Amino acid sequence: MSAVDLLLQPEPPERVRVVTNEGAELILEMPVIRAGALVATAAPGAVLVRDVRSLEVEKVSIMRTIGLTLPGAIILAFVGKRSCRC
Repeated sequence: MSAVDLLLQPEPPERVRVVTNEGAELILEMPVIRAGALVATAAPGAVLVRDVRSLEVEKVSIMRTIGLTLPGAIILAFVGKRSCRC
């Protein structure tokens, strides 16, 4: 997906990680496209669209978060109960 396609979605991303053709990485907050450049409106930063090698968008998954934290909480509760010997 190109930068233009990404930002023209009904709900454009709030943060985008950009990797340039030279390998530099930067995070743009509230990005828009102006004069052929991907520009952050919430924090300083910009890169020409033609210099973008890849874009990454952060997605939050509640089920994935629960799946990663729940087993740890169960183990901690079990270990805590065993060490307490209550």
